[in-house]
This record gives sequence, structure tokens and C-alpha cells, in this order.
Amino acid sequence: MKHYQNGCVASDSLPLPKALPKSDSAASWLVMPGITDLAVHSRDLETEAAAARASGITRFCLQPDSLNQVADRASLVAESQSETPEILALGATTRSLQGTQLSDLASLKNGGCIAASDAGTLWRDSCTLKRALEYAQSVGLRLHLHPNNAVLSEEGCAHAGSMSTRLGLNGIPSAAETSALCTLLELIEDTNSELHIARISCARSVALIADAKARGLPVTADVAIHNLVLNESAIDGFNALCHTLPPLRTEADRQALLQGVEDGILDAIVSDHRPCSSDDKLKPFPATKAGAMSLSVLLPLTLSLIAAKELSLESALRALTEGPAAVLNRQPKGTLWVDTTSSFTVGEKHSLGSGDNSPYRGWTLPGDVHIISE
Repeated sequence: MKHYQNGCVASDSLPLPKALPKSDSAASWLVMPGITDLAVHSRDLETEAAAARASGITRFCLQPDSLNQVADRASLVAESQSETPEILALGATTRSLQGTQLSDLASLKNGGCIAASDAGTLWRDSCTLKRALEYAQSVGLRLHLHPNNAVLSEEGCAHAGSMSTRLGLNGIPSAAETSALCTLLELIEDTNSELHIARISCARSVALIADAKARGLPVTADVAIHNLVLNESAIDGFNALCHTLPPLRTEADRQALLQGVEDGILDAIVSDHRPCSSDDKLKPFPATKAGAMSLSVLLPLTLSLIAAKELSLESALRALTEGPAAVLNRQPKGTLWVDTTSSFTVGEKHSLGSGDNSPYRGWTLPGDVHIISE
């Protein structure tokens, strides 16, 4: 990585391009590896790819609930390897993502899937979960699983806390995540299967993952950018744009997640980009579709956390680049040149993606990607 301050090179680890874009003399240039995003859901793959490319995301994993847009997974992977962004397919761990009958994981791997995911759907029993881990290990396929206890979370739509109580919403307690996470960690220890824990949202989960790593368990984990930037107060007034799964939790949880990234306990920051229509967000809060658009603001939101001194530059960029790439057993793809002094208004710069559900629309954020070198 290089940081260019007023045109002065602070490091010579990367070659200087022939010409930087013209800018104000006070511009600060951040040179970094391309971003790998482990969690993208899509309504229109071409639109999502364009938003990613314009935002410095040089590789992303397409979640299995979006693979109906892809006729041939192997062709998708092969054709995108030389393009930006490179698109990698995550297969469905269970058939139709129902959480009951296992998919043919060997065929998924042979068909071009780099890993398999539950896409956030609920698992109905631990026996199926254990068989999934054993099967995945036998074929050399890593699973990306969301820790979420079906019994504790099925009727909820917001964090079980003061805000959900005041709004009269059914809550999802942190225990829905931590109890499921404890089960997953016990199964990993029993099967010695590699596992990626997707979308951690509370402080206790960070501690559990730290302990698992200290014991040498083969586990990695990520956090969605929403849970680093927002807390439960964002849903005040029944703001459905901030209806996410896992839900936005307390400020103490948010701070613990930030510390988890800083300490390297959480390996990756992901967009968890979930586009949907405006109609999907215009219903009573519990009936609205969970998810937020964040593909095009993943880097700017992270830069805002750095500017606010909530994350260090080194830790934040590691969680966008080397960390998620390592989860996929790859190196970062490409090089970004980012003007960190430039700012833009979300929704005015370029496409946010294929939906209309960004909680950040109208925000002023730092960072503008000027060059992506392959």
C-alpha cells in the first residue's frame, strides 16, 4: 500500500503510474489493492457489476439467492477472471435454501462455485448442519454460514432492545446469534471443517470468535458495513431502509465490532448489498424486506470510519482487501487510486445498484476512485 500526500510518495511498494488524474494541489492519494466483497445479492447482475467497478470493488462473491440470473456458473467464473469485477459464485448449501436437504456440494464445486452459503436462511436442525460441514470438508469446499437461531429470531425484525420495545416491534435478541454461533463452533471443533462465519453483529460474537481463533479452530468471520456505521437508533420512526438482517444493534455492539476489525478478529468488512424496490420498503416495518444497498459506498463508508478515527487505515484496508481475499484463498485483484480528499453525495455520483433502498442516500462521503489498474 502507498499513501500519497500532496504528491509525495510515502512508500515505494507499488509502481507510480505515468500520470495521476489532475486534481487540487491539496489532494491526498491512497493507493491500495482492489476490494474483495464476500457478500453481494443482485437483482440485475450487469448493474451491480457496474456499481462495483466504479467503486473499487474488483472482485465479489454472488450469493446463491441471486444465481438464478446465471445460466452457467462455470462460464460466469471463467469469463470474469480477466475482467473487473471478477464475479465468483457461492452455491446453495441446501436445496432451494430451505435449510433441510443438502445440495450436491461436489457438483457445485465442479460447476465453478468457490464456496457454498446459506444466504442467511435459517437452519432447522443441527444434524443437517453437521452433515453439511462434513460433506463440505470431504470435497474441499468452504461453507459461509450465518449464525442465526431459527426459534429465537423467526418472528423478529429488529434488535431486541430499548428501540424495538419503544416501537412495539418483535425483537431478535443477540442470543439468537450467539447460541447459533456456539453450535457452529462446537461442530467445527468436532469435524475440523473450515468455516467462514458470515455477518457478525454483536459484541459477544466477537469474543466467541476471538476465543475460537485462539484455540486454533479453522474459522474466519466478517461484518457488514451497516453494523459498523449504524446502530439500532437508525430504525427510529420505523425507518425501513435500516431494516437489516442481522439487525442493527446497540452502540456498545457497534464499538465491539469496530474493535474486532481493528484487532483482526473479524477478517473482512462486506457490503451485504441487498437491493430491493421502493415498494418493498413501503410496508409496515415488520413486513418490509430486510436489506440495504451498499455496494457503491463500501469504500467511502470505511474511509469515513477512518476519518472519524474509529478504525485505523491499516486495519480497515486489510479488512477490505487482504482479509477477504484470504478467505477465498486468493490474493487481492488489481490496484486502486483513491482521492481521499474528494467527497460526493450518495445517489448523485453514479449508480448505487439495481434497487432503491439505500439508507445512505444524501450522505456526503469521502473518497473517489480514479484509477483501477489490473
